[in-house]
Amino acid sequence: MIVPMQVLVDADNLDVPRLRLLVAALEAAASADVVVAGAPAALEAIDWPAHARVLPAAGWQGADLLLAHAYRAEDRPLLLATGDGDFAQLVRRHPGPVLLVGSTSNRSRALAAPHITPTDPALDGGAQLRAWIATRSQRAERRIVSTLFSRIIAGEIPGRFVWRDERCVAFLTIAPLRPGHALVVPRHEVDEWTDADDDLLAHLLAVARQIGAAQKIGFGAPRAGLVIAGFEVPHLHLHAFPTWDINDFDFANADRDPDPAELDAAADTLRQALRQAGHGDQVPS
Repeated sequence: MIVPMQVLVDADNLDVPRLRLLVAALEAAASADVVVAGAPAALEAIDWPAHARVLPAAGWQGADLLLAHAYRAEDRPLLLATGDGDFAQLVRRHPGPVLLVGSTSNRSRALAAPHITPTDPALDGGAQLRAWIATRSQRAERRIVSTLFSRIIAGEIPGRFVWRDERCVAFLTIAPLRPGHALVVPRHEVDEWTDADDDLLAHLLAVARQIGAAQKIGFGAPRAGLVIAGFEVPHLHLHAFPTWDINDFDFANADRDPDPAELDAAADTLRQALRQAGHGDQVPS
């Protein structure tokens, strides 16, 4: 199941016009996990979404403490409306995309990272805010049901696994370009490779490299191919396969009806090659 967008709002640090633009934009994100904190007077000035958790805060930085407690470091979109830079380190480390809602004069505008987008709804009437929310909400709606790959990982659907670790798995595709064609798939659902964080991408590539090396040995191939396509299943996956020439990269040539016994044999061959390469701890029995 895909977790919804995370929205954290410090009502004490944004003015009422900006907060009203934010609430209007959140109408397009009915499934969002919204937490609002602030002084009672600030909270009463806004008609918050019915599904929001509204937390009265007291004392200096009371709202910050409540929001920090509510924050979850999960690979999902984070909309942070705080109006200041107190969460600078949090947003820099957040594993998913971040939208920072504030004013052009506050410190949060100075944060710079590829996954962070600052916006001031007062400058464009909330247009960028609405567009960002709509894009992330549409992705969540497309993926509200666990993907096929997540069901395979969970054991709901059989799979010929050749690799398992804490961050990803690899199993043979049922439409191989060549015998031994495997898919390297993160355990956590990420749609596109451009949405994945750097550490996850590096890990997936490292695993694909080990599988490719084993494919060359196990199947006697001169090279190993690597492709990221993503049109088949909305769950990031790397195709790793033994290859003899450029025609092996043409998915029109994939075997759509392979012999199950041949798939089993190819999985055994790849597992054995991975074990011989020293990866026995990651190879399922």
